[in-house]
Amino acid sequence: GKLELKRERVSLATVVDAAVETARPLLDRKSHRLVVSLPPVPPTLDADPLRLSQVLGNLLTNAAKYTDPGGNVTLRAEVVGDWLTLQVEDDGIGLAPDALPRLF
Repeated sequence: GKLELKRERVSLATVVDAAVETARPLLDRKSHRLVVSLPPVPPTLDADPLRLSQVLGNLLTNAAKYTDPGGNVTLRAEVVGDWLTLQVEDDGIGLAPDALPRLF
């Protein structure tokens, strides 16, 4: 009840562009290579574009923060049936497996 979602029809490409814009200064400062892979026809979502771009921007910023300079960050979107999967991957140091239950 603390956060009100403002859902609207929005293109995934628009959300991703906003997230990349947020993370771009840190990605550039650390000379990272960013690869964005979207479906050939990015889907239209019924979502809160601000919140969704904030989530993706935070994931991209964390990936950039914990990846050595010159590293690689990938944002991949895939549609399978009615489901959209978003994945952020980097070649940073990663998390210790025993830390995952405390974080997620």
